[in-house]
Amino acid sequence: MFRTFLAAALLTITVPTMAQDNATLAEKAPSVYIGSELVVGHGLLPSAQLFSGLGNTRYNNNAVTGALFVTYRYHFTKVISVGVTAAFEHESGTWTHRDGPNAPAPIVVDGSFSRNCYTIAPEVTFNYFDDPKGLVRLYSVAGIGYTYRRQNVTWNNPYGWAYSPESYIPNPRPDRVHLYLCPLGIRVGRALAGFAEFGIGYKGVFNYGMNYRF
Repeated sequence: MFRTFLAAALLTITVPTMAQDNATLAEKAPSVYIGSELVVGHGLLPSAQLFSGLGNTRYNNNAVTGALFVTYRYHFTKVISVGVTAAFEHESGTWTHRDGPNAPAPIVVDGSFSRNCYTIAPEVTFNYFDDPKGLVRLYSVAGIGYTYRRQNVTWNNPYGWAYSPESYIPNPRPDRVHLYLCPLGIRVGRALAGFAEFGIGYKGVFNYGMNYRF
């Protein structure tokens, strides 16, 4: 009878202690997030702007928005998530075009322009570091998508109507496949967090914003 009572007493003491130890270990272990994430951001020098104005056409007094984008991601594992980004950018200003110096009769034309770029792109994110408290995450992003561009052009020269926009205002990076490569991104926060990314492509060479896990 005494042995039975002693065993029951030890069990009563041991079970809560083990449960408490397990809870402590769970709190210290890195969190594994599986679920959805919504991202809202702004990027500087997206590729459609970065590579515009090549050749003999120059753009001046530009008003630009940079890349404004929204991304939805789903985290399948702690390491890999997939998502899709919708991005928009606007640019407007004046332009000047001059034929090359070796042209037999150089012609100079100028005017104003306004263009919008719309991009839709699937992306893959690789998370390669999570601090034990789940507050800081380092990651990389790769995306490939399609950019649709609309442009309006006006000419100041009275004879400007004789020259087509395609010839004298090259479509900088027209409708085409667009990439985004980000070797380094950092997210700081838990459910609601801020982020910054460094890369090149339709989101820009540097972008930042907020995201929310749900």
